[in-house]
Amino acid sequence: MKLLLITDKNDFLGQFSKTETGYQLGSIQIQFIHYQSPECLEIIRAMIKMERFHLVLVCTKGQFSGPFIQNSVLVNTVNNYLAIHLRNDLTRFEEIDVENPPVSIVNRSTSYFNVFLEIPKAVGFTTRDQLIDIELPRLDVLSETNYYLAYYLHQSNCNYYILNYGREFPTDMLIDVLSKLD
Repeated sequence: MKLLLITDKNDFLGQFSKTETGYQLGSIQIQFIHYQSPECLEIIRAMIKMERFHLVLVCTKGQFSGPFIQNSVLVNTVNNYLAIHLRNDLTRFEEIDVENPPVSIVNRSTSYFNVFLEIPKAVGFTTRDQLIDIELPRLDVLSETNYYLAYYLHQSNCNYYILNYGREFPTDMLIDVLSKLD
C-alpha cells in the first residue's frame, strides 16, 4: 500500500524503516510531510495532484470541544465545516469553487477501512482565532486546517482520514492504526 502520512510531529519516524523514497512499515510504503504551518497546504495540494496514493492519513492537533469526544485521545474528523470569515480566501479554492465553496465536506472515501479502525467520528470546524461564525447542531473539533485538507483530498479523489488528537501526540495509537492497515 502506498500511503501519504501528514502529521504535525515527526519524532516517531525512527520506528519506520528508511527507504530511498520515504519510509516503510511492513508492506506500507510511506511518504511523509511534516505539517508545520498553513504554508504546508500548498505542498500537500501539489503532491496529491502529482501522485496517487492508496490512502492519505493526516494526524494533527485539534481543539476538542464536543461532549461526544471529550474522553477520546484520537478522533476521525469525517465532516468538516469552514468558517464564513475564511470563505473569501481565493488562493485556497479551485476556480469553480471560488464564488461559493462547499459549506461542508463529508468524507465517504474510507468506509472500507472503518472496519479495521475503531476511532470515534467527529465533526470539525475550520476557523482562525477560535471564531465560530456558524451555528451547528454538533461541533467536536476546532482546527485551522481540516477543511482545507478535506477539500484538497476530495478534489483529488483521494481515500483519506483526517485524525485529530487533543493533547499529546498519540504515537502508539498512530503506529497501531498503521499496523492495522498493513
